[in-house]
Formats: sequence, structure tokens, C-alpha cells
Amino acid sequence: VTKIPATGLQSLFGVGHVRAFGNRTYVVNSDGAKIQILDPCNSFHETQTAYTLALTADPRDIYVTPSNFGYVTQYGVSTLAKINLTGGGVFYINLGGTLADADGNPEMNQMFVVGNRLYVTLERVNHTTGVPAATSYLAVIDLTTDAVIDMDPIASGNQGIPLVLNRPASEINLRHHNGAVKAY
Repeated sequence: VTKIPATGLQSLFGVGHVRAFGNRTYVVNSDGAKIQILDPCNSFHETQTAYTLALTADPRDIYVTPSNFGYVTQYGVSTLAKINLTGGGVFYINLGGTLADADGNPEMNQMFVVGNRLYVTLERVNHTTGVPAATSYLAVIDLTTDAVIDMDPIASGNQGIPLVLNRPASEINLRHHNGAVKAY
């Protein structure tokens, strides 16, 4: 991850997702592999800070914690990036292995948080054909420890939550029902 100087509003071409956390807006630019942080108090006219990921990362979504860490899904690689938005350091959480399909890449896309758990959609597609190669999953990350939570401890390796539909492409909506949270 490279922190780049803020020199005016940069192109938003290839935007994967725009999110607001606290008093900042975060723009995930998939084509340029950049995360831009905009200040709404400045009418969004300047990029306050920007981070550049590896060109193969293909970032898709961001979740920012109250302690100012940004979790970034990377569709093109097998690691979830955790960026220290205050100091600029980066840590990677491996979602390959049993969470990936045959190409070793789980194709991360969207995220949502319930309590201290981060849920990450894994599309698991064949990069050559774009067709789902296997069942899509939700990976579950403990935000306190950054550990991948094994959702089926009986099976070998870390297991996610299987999704009914492969390659969820629309916005994930959460519903609270009888004390449970359901994702649609």
C-alpha cells in the first residue's frame, strides 16, 4: 500500500463502492486500485488522503472501524487488506486456502458488520470464463483479533457460510428477525 499525496480531486473512474464512515467519505476505485478519502466539509472538491494498492488487487469495498482501520476487499488477490488510515501501515488477512476456489482466489466483493464480526462475500469465480467455479460463501472475520472464524470446525481448514445464490452481485441487505440477522 502506498500513501499518495492529496493534490485535488482525482478521477473517480472505475469506482467499485462509495462509503461514509464518521465524517469522511471513502471511494474505492477498482480500476486505479486506489482508496480515496474525501472531506465533505470541503464540498468533496479535494482528496484528503489516498492509498494505492497493488495493481492486481482490484479493490471492491471498504469498511472503516472506529479506531480508523480500513478493511478493503481485493477481488484480484486472496488477501483482505487492513490499512491503518492514521499511520499508513497495512496488514493482510489470508482468505485463500479452503475459502478459495481452484484458482486460489476467493474473489472478495462486499462486506458488512454485525457486532464485532466482519462478513465478506466470496464469489469464487473462474477468472477465464467469469462463471462461478464453486459455491459462493461469506467469510467471517473477528474484528478484535483479525482471525478468520471457522464456521464449520468439523471440516478441515477454515470454512465460510455457504450462500444460496452464487456470485451475489447486488447490495447486501440485513434484516433483524427474532434475534437473528439475515443477509439478503
